[in-house]
Amino acid sequence: MSNLNKVLITGASDGFGMVIIDALIEEGYRITGALRDAEGRNKRASEELRRKGVFVIEIDVTNDESVVTGGGTAASHMGGIDILINNAGIGTVGRNPLRQKTGKRFLM
Repeated sequence: MSNLNKVLITGASDGFGMVIIDALIEEGYRITGALRDAEGRNKRASEELRRKGVFVIEIDVTNDESVVTGGGTAASHMGGIDILINNAGIGTVGRNPLRQKTGKRFLM
């Protein structure tokens, strides 16, 4: 492993996030896992991450202030961030307002 070992991963509560975290733990990376509602609906996931040695923070990727604050917290805790794995998804139902304004399709 290189010296680039401080990882922030969003969408850490389940699915690909958990699989990626497990693989990185095996390789010895320092990990901050970001998820929404860590003490509410994702409490079980945040407790599991903490048991694995992951530093858990709350980030809502739909809220810029949350991203800036959470990123700062992760960087402070780990002494910087070497790798960002932006795994969090944003879902929409119905008409996508971004497409209406830009005419472009976005995968969310």
